[in-house]
Order: sequence, then C-alpha cells, then structure tokens
Amino acid sequence: MHNSITTSGVKIWLITYLLICLAGTILNLLILLSIATYRRLQTGSRWLVIHKIVTDTVLCSVMCPIGLLPTFSAWVGQSMPYFDCSLVDTFQTIFAHLGNWTSLFLGVNRFIALLAPHSYHKTTSKQALCIFILTIWMVVLSEQLPTYFGIGVSSGCNTIKVTNRAVLFSMLTVGQYFPAVVLGILYITIFTVMAVKRRNSVAVRVNATTFRRNVLRRKITLAKTLCAAEIWNIMCNMPAVIVMLAVPPEKRPGRLVSWLHTTVLLGYAAHPPS
Repeated sequence: MHNSITTSGVKIWLITYLLICLAGTILNLLILLSIATYRRLQTGSRWLVIHKIVTDTVLCSVMCPIGLLPTFSAWVGQSMPYFDCSLVDTFQTIFAHLGNWTSLFLGVNRFIALLAPHSYHKTTSKQALCIFILTIWMVVLSEQLPTYFGIGVSSGCNTIKVTNRAVLFSMLTVGQYFPAVVLGILYITIFTVMAVKRRNSVAVRVNATTFRRNVLRRKITLAKTLCAAEIWNIMCNMPAVIVMLAVPPEKRPGRLVSWLHTTVLLGYAAHPPS
C-alpha cells in the first residue's frame, strides 16, 4: 500500500479514518440515546433498529480501528507478531453481515407497515422480533462457517487471499448481495406503489380529507428516504465486495484499498435508515 502512497498521504488518511470512526460512534450512540429517551421513537420495530445501530457502533468503535492497526504498524515499520488478523477480519465480516440482514428484516417490517398495515402488529410482537434476531444470527454464523476452516478466504495482515472463489462468492451472496437486492426490490416497490397512490389521489383530492393527504405525503417521503438510503448503502459497500472478487490482492493499488476501507466505514458511520 505504501509504495503508491506518500507518508504524508498515509498520515492524512489514518487521521481521517479515525475521525470518521469517532464521529460514527458518537452519532450511533446519540441515536440509541434518542430511542431510549423519546417515547415516540419506541416503535414496534425498535429492537431491530437497536440491533442494527449496535452492530454499526461495534464496527465503528472497535472492529474498524483494530483492523487499522496492521496498516499503522506497517507505516511506522514495526511488526505485530501476536496480532491475529484473520480473527479480526472474521469478526468484522460477521458484524457487517449482521447489519446487512438486520437492514433486510427492517425493510420487510417497513414494507408491511406501509403496504399492509393491518398485519404490522404481527411482525412487531416480542416473539416475532426474537425470531427475527435469532434468524439473523443463525444465518450469518452459518454463512461464516467455511472461514473457520480456512475455506473460501484466508486473511492475513493487509492481505486477503482467496482460496476458493466459489465458496467466497456464495458467502458474499448470502451476506451482501442477497440482502441488498431484496432490500432494493422492497424499497422500489414501496416507492412505486406510493407514487401510483399519489397519482390516483389527484382525481379525488377534492373529496379527500386533509388527514389522508398528509398520511399519503408522509408515506411518499418515507419511501423516497428508504430508496436513497439503500442507494447510499450500495455505494458504500458493494465496490469493496466487487474488488475482492475481481482483483487479486497484489494487483490492488494502495489508493484504491484506502478508498474502499473509507467507503465501507462511511456506511457504518452514517446509515440513513438507522
């Protein structure tokens, strides 16, 4: 990495990266505090929201800074013989995929709330939320099983070696592609249905009550926000996933690697749906 980036460039990047970690941690903690303080934010899906924010907070405050240590040690020219990079990468991937699947279940929850509100209470009961969270953990831990045996990917400090491309693709499909695609379909569907309802409401707007118009307007605004949030999520996370599959570690420019680290971190630090 440091052959293509100057020492001052590495220093600026490290400081920027750590500042984003700090800002993301503070932002997520403030959101948690707001949920605990304001009753109107304590909706039926709050435990899924809390689960998502906690995973992002762990990534910003613990996993990402720790994952930066090998880069920092290489910059100062010192080795880290007792640092288990593979373990850090595994835990970082687990928490990242936990966040992806939590976002997916939140998307399903919002889809039902907006398009099938009469069934919403069924998906926000304590039993349903416990099943959702348990399912998320089971899926992610099962998906990560191959890495425990060194299958699919072998992580080293500042390097990730692909040992089985098919297994790695399967893991990324479960942890990244599938949640992102399904979530995108859900949010686009919500936006499309809301847009159609808005167009149809024009013809009966004279007879519609102010309350119904305001409800529809709020739903359309929420649909736009959800679509924008998913676009942000894809922009932050997908480039790193694609590069991991398409470009061998030794052929990845240092600037590209540092940029990918930063975009992924931005996704954890500022995730609009949270």
